[in-house]
Amino acid sequence: MWNAVKDLLIVGGKGIRILSTTRSRLCAEILGDKGLVYELKGLSEEASWQLFQSVAFGLEIKDPQFVEIGGTIAVACSNSPLVLKVAGSFLYGQPLFRWLDLHSTSLP
Repeated sequence: MWNAVKDLLIVGGKGIRILSTTRSRLCAEILGDKGLVYELKGLSEEASWQLFQSVAFGLEIKDPQFVEIGGTIAVACSNSPLVLKVAGSFLYGQPLFRWLDLHSTSLP
């Protein structure tokens, strides 16, 4: 299967660039030159928390219970900006039981 995908990607004309993203290093190596694989680093814990709380809370006053649960959710988001933003957006303005539901599920 990968060879068929790779064949489709390498038929571009001169000057054509294709950017692919993946969580799998093996997939990245199959799709491109090993020298062109760039591994992104996650955010720091502090930056992760700041991003999550800015999306999840906005400008609202933060109830300590939400802050505590939100902190553990932010850690579970593995410092991934996309996961932090999706989780924060999902929880914005939601009642406590929604926060507890997400807290009890396994995040990436």
